[in-house]
Amino acid sequence: MDKIWKSGLLFAIIMVLAETRVFAEDNDNEAELIEAVTQPVGRFSVINSTVELGELSQGSSVEVRFPFKVEGVGGIRILGVHEDCGCLTSSLRPGQTLEQNAAGEVKVTLDTMAFAGPIDKTILIMTDESKGDRMHRLRIRAKIRRMVIVTPPLVRFDWTKGNSPQDTVVTVRRLAQQSLKIEKLEFNRDNLDVDVQPAADSWQIRIHWKGGVPVQPFQEMIRITAGSPYGNLQIPVLGHVNAKL
Repeated sequence: MDKIWKSGLLFAIIMVLAETRVFAEDNDNEAELIEAVTQPVGRFSVINSTVELGELSQGSSVEVRFPFKVEGVGGIRILGVHEDCGCLTSSLRPGQTLEQNAAGEVKVTLDTMAFAGPIDKTILIMTDESKGDRMHRLRIRAKIRRMVIVTPPLVRFDWTKGNSPQDTVVTVRRLAQQSLKIEKLEFNRDNLDVDVQPAADSWQIRIHWKGGVPVQPFQEMIRITAGSPYGNLQIPVLGHVNAKL
């Protein structure tokens, strides 16, 4: 009976470890397996899981700190960290161990370049706590104030009617009080000619397609370095082609 009980316990341990993704192929020692799941696990306690940042300027990068402590008997292990989007980075990493009674801060960096208006971003943290307690949600709320407006926001070249597309002028206009200076343009010089000129509180970007008639639809990207506090901007350039051309 002792053998049967031991085998059953070992099977249950393996299943638990597999579920939490911490089971390693080389960890086949029975004693190590039993110790891994029978040791006490603490509680990951975040003091304030939601932070309101108020209004931020588009393009700003902000570090948000979430104080935490490990309560109870035992440490905890971070099994996974899922950021809402590429705009967030966290100081916690999967596989990291937080010891019993540890206290510190989860540091989260928010990049606001791609947003305007209200945002509500989340980071999910999974630990090796019991099933009902292992998921922890950190939230960042803010309102992003647009710094520039790009008109039109994208450029379309259209060969579907058999005509050569005309040049397109894009206006990059500042909405904030700071001066706007375009420092650098990056684009595919094999297909595009791009000229930029200042005009009052804006910049005029003239885009000309200099390549031949493309054989299939395409997307190019013009990348703009506008300097502080505006950061980097992008203008997509799309091409539509008639299959008969």
